[in-house]
Amino acid sequence: MSPENLPILETLPEELRNIVWPILLGIVFFLIIVLLRRIVLRLVMSPLRMVTRRTKTAYDDLILDLLETPLNMGIIALGLMIGVQIAELSADLNDFFGHLARSLIIIGFTVSLNRLAKDIAIGEGQLGQMIGIDVDEQLIPFLRTGLRVFVFAISAIILLQEWGYDASGVIAGLGIGGLALSLAAKDTVENLFGFSSIISDKPFNVGDFIVTPEATGVVEYVGIRSTHIRQLDQAQVVVPNSKLASQRVLNWSRAEKRRFDITLGISYEAHSTDLRELMARIRSLLEENEDVDTDTIVVHFVNFGDSTLDIRIISTILHAGWADFTRVGESIRLSIMDLIEELGLEIALPSRTVYLAGEPNEALIPAAEAPASETS
Repeated sequence: MSPENLPILETLPEELRNIVWPILLGIVFFLIIVLLRRIVLRLVMSPLRMVTRRTKTAYDDLILDLLETPLNMGIIALGLMIGVQIAELSADLNDFFGHLARSLIIIGFTVSLNRLAKDIAIGEGQLGQMIGIDVDEQLIPFLRTGLRVFVFAISAIILLQEWGYDASGVIAGLGIGGLALSLAAKDTVENLFGFSSIISDKPFNVGDFIVTPEATGVVEYVGIRSTHIRQLDQAQVVVPNSKLASQRVLNWSRAEKRRFDITLGISYEAHSTDLRELMARIRSLLEENEDVDTDTIVVHFVNFGDSTLDIRIISTILHAGWADFTRVGESIRLSIMDLIEELGLEIALPSRTVYLAGEPNEALIPAAEAPASETS
C-alpha cells in the first residue's frame, strides 16, 4: 500500500502527505493488532490450558486465568509501540506513548493481583493449612481488603514514577500518616504485629496445650487482637497477641516424649546389698517396659539424706500425652513398690531423733518437788 492508492491523500501537499501517511499506517497496524489480540491470546493460551487440564490441582488454571489480563494488555501495548514507530512521531510523542504502553502493562498486572486478592476461594481450613494457624473465617474479608489496598498503593506509586512524578512525597506522607496512626492505636498495632509473628513463627496451633506466664491451657482461638486459652479449671483467658509474641511459650502438644524423674527414699535399716539388688531390679523393670526409652534409663544411689537413702530414677516415657504419661508413670511406681515389698525394705518417712546429754536442768523440776524458799 502506498499514498498513491488513496485518492484523498493526492489532494494534500507532498510534505503534509509524508507526515499523514506514516501516521495512518501506524494507526491501521495498531487497530489490526487490537482486533487480532484474542486470536493471538488463544494461540498462546490453548497449549498451556491443554497441559493444565491434565493436572489434578486447580491452582495452575487459576494462574493462567490471572495471566490472561496482563497478556492482553501487553499485546495492546506492543501494538501501540510498533504503531508509534511506524508513525515516525516526534521524540516527545514517542516518550508519551512509551509511558502509556508501560502503564497499560502495570494496570494489567494490578487488575490480576486485585482479582487474586478478591476472588480467590480461601476458606478457614485452607488458610489454616497455609499459615499453620486456624483463623476465624470472619477475618478473611479483612485480610483480603488489606491485601487489595496494598496492591493498589504499590501500583499507584509505580505509575507515578513511570510518568516522571516524584513519589517520595507520597511515600513520606504515607509514612507520616502511618506514624500518626500507629501512635493513636499503639496497642492495636502491637497486637497486629504480634498476630503476624504468631502466624509466621507458628509457636502453636488451635488445640495445642501451652504454658505461658499469662495462662496455661488449650488454645481455642487466634484472632488479630488476642488469643483465647482455656485453662484446666475451664476458665477462659484472653491474652493480647503482643504479649504472646514477646514471652516464652512452652508447647506441650509438640513434645514427642516426656521425662520421668523421681527420687526414691529408702530407710536406713537397708544394707548396701539390699540397695544394689533394688537398683538392679528397677533397671530391669524399666528396660522391659515397652513405653520407656531404654537409652535414657538412669538408676543410681545419689545421697545420704537426713532420714533416707536416696535413689534417683530417670527415664524417658515414649508418650507425650498427659493421660498416657501418667498411666505409664503410675505403672512404674506401683511396680517399684512391689519390688520394695519383695526385698523386705521400707520407704522412709521424714523423722528426726534428738539426743539430750548432761544433768537435768533445775528449771525442768516440778514446782512441788522444789525446796521451799525461806521467808523473813
